[in-house]
Amino acid sequence: MYVVGADLFVISPLLPLITTELHTSTSRAGWLVSSFSIAYALTSPFIGKLSDKHGRRVSICCGLVVFAVANLATACATNFAMSVSSRILAGIAVSAITPSIYAAMGDQAPEGRRAHWLSIAVSGLLTALWTSAPLGALLAHAMPWRLVFVLLSASALLLAWPNLILWPAPLPHPLATPTRRLPLRVALSAVSPMIAWGAALYGFYTYLGVGLDENPDISASLTSLCFVGWGVGAILGNHVGGWAADRIGPNRTATWSLIGMMLCMGALGFGLHHDQGAWLVIGLFGLAVLSYPFQPAQQSRLAHSTALHKSSLLAWNSSALYAGMTIGSVVYGYAIKQWLFPALPYVGMVIAGIAILLSLLSQHACKS
Repeated sequence: MYVVGADLFVISPLLPLITTELHTSTSRAGWLVSSFSIAYALTSPFIGKLSDKHGRRVSICCGLVVFAVANLATACATNFAMSVSSRILAGIAVSAITPSIYAAMGDQAPEGRRAHWLSIAVSGLLTALWTSAPLGALLAHAMPWRLVFVLLSASALLLAWPNLILWPAPLPHPLATPTRRLPLRVALSAVSPMIAWGAALYGFYTYLGVGLDENPDISASLTSLCFVGWGVGAILGNHVGGWAADRIGPNRTATWSLIGMMLCMGALGFGLHHDQGAWLVIGLFGLAVLSYPFQPAQQSRLAHSTALHKSSLLAWNSSALYAGMTIGSVVYGYAIKQWLFPALPYVGMVIAGIAILLSLLSQHACKS
């Protein structure tokens, strides 16, 4: 999970080198990230159906092999069009890997430990979120940018073999082949809270660096501490969410996490208007700790759903997260133009309130 997460987040510090060598602009180079995300979001639900039909092991191992090919193609790209095409292929490959791993963890987890196991899987992606960008910046000074993608390709190939051994072959059981489709209404209802959660949290995260950089009272070292605090809080909150979902239930954990996110957004907005410094680091750490328990709780209640559509629902959930990120970036982008950065947490409060309502309404869909 760390390798596939690093593949997305490591690109940011490499963009200046890529744009120079491929003779393109910075704005166009942003499509290297966007094309990956769009391909992932669009193909994940369809590949999730294949995972339900043919087994998790096939999807994970095939995805890792295609992922390796895609990164090797990025490393060998001689023009911008070829590099974007390789990122699209990488997004498709990751859409086969990530939801299948979540579904496989849900299948194999002992009773009463499913959410905790899922939180372990999610922690790989969360670690990549805050470590791969500085790691990419370090590697960019130590080696050619193409070699970074060669290393990612080699890592994926090395991981394909142990995953082939680790995950059991699909059982010849009648449930292994779904006999009826997952209703679109049920899927959208079940994953709608993830859209709002992703919009509220990652939309804010998208503009966090810009907001901190524009404030003359915030130093570069304090900005780094803010991102470290967010990353550590995210990992801690993720594991707390897995523990809580196993003990008090995923529905209660999801609801309380969203309430905590809404309240912390309000406190953070108050702090941005009245104070700076250590308060900001603590506030961002607290926001992450309170917000991230929702993710394993949401995955756990989807994993508790019927075995016929487990991978499909988790794939829809992954697509919903990327959709939420996109919606959030648009909403927060408009807000920061109208009201500047200190107003963004209050926008997050509103979106978090919508997420609470959607989470309560989706509980029935997750049981169907």
